[in-house]
Amino acid sequence: MGWAIEEGIWYSPVIVCDLDGDGIAEVFCKGGDGDPREPTGHVRTGAEWLVVLDGRTGKVKQRLPWPSRDGFDDYNYSSRNLMGVAYLDGKRPHLVVVRGTYRIIKVQAYTPELKPLWYWEASGADESYRGQGMHGLHAVDVNGDGKDEIILGSAALTHAGKPLWNTKKGHPDVCYVADFDPQRPGLEIFYGLEKGQPRGGVALHDARTGAEIWGNPEKTVHVHSQGMVGDIIPDEPGIECYAGESKGGTGWWLYSASGKLINREDLGELAPKALFWLGGTTKMYVSGKKIYQWPKKEVGQLPSSRIVAIADFLGDWREEMIVAMDGELRIYTTTAPTEISRPWLMEDPLYRNDVTTQTMGYFYPPQLSK
Repeated sequence: MGWAIEEGIWYSPVIVCDLDGDGIAEVFCKGGDGDPREPTGHVRTGAEWLVVLDGRTGKVKQRLPWPSRDGFDDYNYSSRNLMGVAYLDGKRPHLVVVRGTYRIIKVQAYTPELKPLWYWEASGADESYRGQGMHGLHAVDVNGDGKDEIILGSAALTHAGKPLWNTKKGHPDVCYVADFDPQRPGLEIFYGLEKGQPRGGVALHDARTGAEIWGNPEKTVHVHSQGMVGDIIPDEPGIECYAGESKGGTGWWLYSASGKLINREDLGELAPKALFWLGGTTKMYVSGKKIYQWPKKEVGQLPSSRIVAIADFLGDWREEMIVAMDGELRIYTTTAPTEISRPWLMEDPLYRNDVTTQTMGYFYPPQLSK
């Protein structure tokens, strides 16, 4: 890729998808020209491109302009770059390129043929959308029209690139879309807000309207990291929601889907990861290097490694973990038998889009839309 990019989740997003429908995935990434590095290694100037690589050979197939640095007054904020895939016409995958999280946000959508479809930014009449981004991207049909909307974080866009709703709560570190509550129609979004809130800093919102369904009643300081969502408790209907404060905050929260506070205990880290692992329908969760069944029964252990992906790769509806170790990648799968028959999780459109975006931004494990 040369010297015109920086290493890291903010600088070098990657998406892999068969956008043009030829049966072979392309690789989409961010690139530049020459060597514009400063002595510190930062890249603040020079051309920036959306680069399309041939999935078989790695050769550059096409270069398109990346959303510009214009309008950003800080290097840190201008370096927040993301990508995602959305079925904007309800039929084919489209590429979505995003720049900005904490200040101005710029979004460029492309057709499967990589023609510009629409552009939107949080300025002018939409200035209230500034700073509402998350450290990732979700794309899912929230209103039942068959076309994906874009969940930027605390705000959403329609499939046509128009403002849909804005909670105005600011940037969330924790942001998951799923069918959390089986008693409610439609999808919900679980938030943990980095910006301190007088209340509702940990909350569940309606994905169609953005309206708050329930929220924690006390003041928050800085809800941090990815949190965790997953149906880990058999006796609680729906998906449980966990989030915690950074150092100096007021603690941790584990809520049921209906908003019942289950406990305020530390699950071992701010971003444990729930996954389908054993033979039953509830999830286990990984904290540190151990796999637990609720509340704290150890059912497995990982070596010293970093989980970089979770998905139902093998197709038996349980999920595999891809971990990175020095010099190698490993895939871990369950050895537990199951008598439960379910469709391949990748058939769920939200789950599939979530898996695609695991390659950049914060690591948010994929969720189901039903």
